[in-house]
Order: sequence, then structure tokens, then C-alpha cells
Amino acid sequence: MKKRTIQCLLILVLMNAVVVFGQEYNPKADSKAIISTGDVRFTVLTPRVIRMEWSENKQFEDRATLVFVNRGLPVPEYQKSIVGGWLKIQTEAIEMKYKLGTGKFTEDNLQIRFTWGDMDKTWKPGMENPGNLKGTIRTLDGTDGDYSFYAKKDIELEPGVLSRDGWVLIDDTSRPVFDDSEWSWVTARPEQPHQDLYFFGYGTDYKTALADFTTVAGRIAMPPRFVFGYWFSRWRAFSDMELREVVDAFEDYDIPLDVLVIDMDWHITSEPEFFVDGKRGKDQAGENFGWTGFT
Repeated sequence: MKKRTIQCLLILVLMNAVVVFGQEYNPKADSKAIISTGDVRFTVLTPRVIRMEWSENKQFEDRATLVFVNRGLPVPEYQKSIVGGWLKIQTEAIEMKYKLGTGKFTEDNLQIRFTWGDMDKTWKPGMENPGNLKGTIRTLDGTDGDYSFYAKKDIELEPGVLSRDGWVLIDDTSRPVFDDSEWSWVTARPEQPHQDLYFFGYGTDYKTALADFTTVAGRIAMPPRFVFGYWFSRWRAFSDMELREVVDAFEDYDIPLDVLVIDMDWHITSEPEFFVDGKRGKDQAGENFGWTGFT
């Protein structure tokens, strides 16, 4: 079995994050784009993208997350009204309705209608998205081709931004945020009941969907040339001498070594404070202690 590790993808993500935060992005939306009432908040980001938040203690999130870094956009034209206890937000492309005073978003209190050509659809929370054209996969650990040794089945890609159904919902509820320090650092969201959802309604206008996504999620960095070269990665607890021997072997065989992944076994993983009631705890990024970050 070929062992490939998650570190390759993590390095690409980190390089992308450096580029993203080097650009002029503002995670806080213009107040004119925000509609707040009670324990819910809605942000009209583009004519086809709306952010929907519910917070039990009415504390909403303005910091950047691992996905969404730029909400400070020109405010699109929209109309707001309240009819029969329902809040209605209408843009040129979508119509959102929410039953005021009903708390957490459900299929009974929230719906969005959009049209595109002959397409006329109404979305509600919990709807399946069978036409999703899929995206990528978080890790290639335990895979060979399109088969997973761990799950004993074909690899299932994660949902993507494009769908033949004409809409996509991105649930950002559990993703970590970047703190407000001078050098933004990943930290866990406050532990409170909440929802943070982004609805994209674009029909078959895939170019607009991608443009809207990169507007709020940041432009995608061009990978540097070295990442297309030869990578060495193996999951084991290498000693410093063994790593030197690996590099020497590449030199002996005259093979260019572009990236050397040390994997995760150099971390300190057995400290008592890493465990709670005999179980390994989580770090600020929501991962098991010792799996990511620094020690």
C-alpha cells in the first residue's frame, strides 16, 4: 500500500493562506449589507450569495474563517420587508424568507427561492444536493488510485462549489477562525450553539458562482514550481540521522528532492495535559493534540 500523508495538502493550504493574508481583505461586512434581528443575522454579500447566522446568545462572528476571509464588499442592491411575521430579503437574483422569532434555522422557518432561465427552485435547510459536481478530498492517506483501504470502498470527494441543481450551501459553522492578533492565528470558535451558513444560488451560471466564491474566499494562489517536483513523505518516527540518510540516498541516486515531508511523529504527543479523562484532547484547530502545530 502506498502511504501518502496529509502534510502535502497542509503545506499547500498554508502557502495559500500566506498569499491570501498578504492581500487586502476585510472579513467584516459593510453594516449596510447586514440585517440583524434577535438571534439571527443575515449578510447580503452578492446578488447570489447570502450569509445566514443564528446564535443562541446573539454573538455573531466577524473574524475571517479558514474559508471566508473577505466580506467587506460593495453592498448589492436589495429590499427588506416584514410581512405576516416573515422577514423577506430580495436581491435581483434570490428571495430569502425567515419566520421571525423561531430561532435555529430549519426547513419550517427558512427558505430561499431563485430563478435562472427556466430554472425556478426553492431551497430549505436539510435539502439534498444530488447534482453537486464535487470538489477535492482532505487527505490521500490510505488510498490507492480511486480506492480507500481504510473505508474499503471508492473514494468519496467532498462537495464542491458547483452543482447542476443550481445552488450550493456551504456550512461554515464548525470551521476555525483567525484571531485578531497582528499575525493572524487559527483558533477555535466559541463553544456556543450557533449556525453559520452561506447560500450560493446561481442556476447554471458557473462562472459567476466561481467568481463570487473567490471574492469572499480569496483569490486562489498559483502554486510555486517546486510543489510540482519530487516529494518524499513517509509516516514513521525518523531520527535525525535517518533523515540525513534519506537525503544522502537522493544525492547518491542523483534524484532531485524538491520537498521533504517530516510528517507528524516529531511532535510531542504523550504529555499528560494532552489527555482528558483518558482520551486525547483537542487543540485550538479542533485536531487531536500532537497532530498539528508546534511543540
